[in-house]
Amino acid sequence: MLALTTIGVLGTGFCYKTIVFTCNKTINLISEIGNNQYETLNLLLLKSDIGKKIVRTRQLILDINVDKDSIQFAIHDLDEIIETINVLLQHFLDCKTKHEQLYFNTWRTMDISMYIEKLTLYIEIYNHRFRDLVDIMSIIKN
Repeated sequence: MLALTTIGVLGTGFCYKTIVFTCNKTINLISEIGNNQYETLNLLLLKSDIGKKIVRTRQLILDINVDKDSIQFAIHDLDEIIETINVLLQHFLDCKTKHEQLYFNTWRTMDISMYIEKLTLYIEIYNHRFRDLVDIMSIIKN
């Protein structure tokens, strides 16, 4: 409830700038992860096409020129899940860096199953929220 009140108080411009910043951060994290030795993660990033979806989301937000509360709330929800993806990707990178510093790190592999499960769920939530935003924009336009 606090987040919804904050959007109303801070305004549309702040809401848009926040999600654009979050999208930029996600794009950088995905680029940093790039191709790594974890085939399952590479396959998930490729199959979900999440990097390109985030780029399109950022561009859509930059192109939107509507001051409707319903769109602001949808953007806030989208920003929230993108930020959750950011936290997960950053945590993965941090753990990967720690793992690479361990003795015999090339002999052991880091267990990334938890990251794969969570990222799969977060991408699914992202897809739903993005569709919600597009649907809301379509309804308002008509």
